Amino acid sequence: MSSTEFVPLSAAQQSVWYAQQLAPETPIQLAQYIEIEGPLDHGLFDRVARIAAHEALAMNVRLVERNGIAYQILDPEATATVPLVDLSAEPDPRAAARARVRARMAEPLPLDADHLYVTELLRLAPGLHWWFIRAHHTIQDAYSGSIVARRAAEVYTVLATGGEYVPAELGDYRRVLAEEEAHRSSEKFERDRAYWTERFADRPVAVSLSDGTAEPTADYLTRVAMIPPDEAAGLAAGRAGCAPRRRASRSPRPPPTSPG
Repeated sequence: MSSTEFVPLSAAQQSVWYAQQLAPETPIQLAQYIEIEGPLDHGLFDRVARIAAHEALAMNVRLVERNGIAYQILDPEATATVPLVDLSAEPDPRAAARARVRARMAEPLPLDADHLYVTELLRLAPGLHWWFIRAHHTIQDAYSGSIVARRAAEVYTVLATGGEYVPAELGDYRRVLAEEEAHRSSEKFERDRAYWTERFADRPVAVSLSDGTAEPTADYLTRVAMIPPDEAAGLAAGRAGCAPRRRASRSPRPPPTSPG
């Protein structure tokens, strides 16, 4: 696909697009960091990280809007380099790294950004790095993010040990879009919609403890408590004893599609 081909968003991508339009200051993105122990060649790492991103075509798209409609364009230049951020001189490198990660996670990635998949390498010590990755949710989910990270590790290992890089394709999102379009224009889609619409037509309004919906936010609260080893062992034993009974009482799932 050339950089001038405008490809529509999938239904899932559109929902994220509209959500971001409604809350432009809220980061709607996936983020993770991977701790890497041992010697690391930053130049080689930068190369393999970009290789893995290029092999996953969705990591190389830009989003554009034309006449109120969002499109995606494959752009080989949309994959950014991996800058090295040296935090090893900080009094507490781990605390500094965590603070940097949280600050970046709180920054929204604009829909019209040149790079919707951005990474950086944080050096905590000569033999300790964090690879920090974040991507807008329109182009990545947690599963695809793990695939790209694993591929980068695989290519790094091959090249660092004198092997030869063999190109691979981590998935072409254009095939996903084609399959979705074929499904949504099929008779089966209409039958499914009619079936589920009728099945849940008389469902009551969901019960809630709130009288409204909170505004989206990037902040979150975390509380950590350590369980003593003897109590943890007791919980594990109790869980093992409940497992068979839990499976036996599981409610059956509704049929995945309409009858017939």
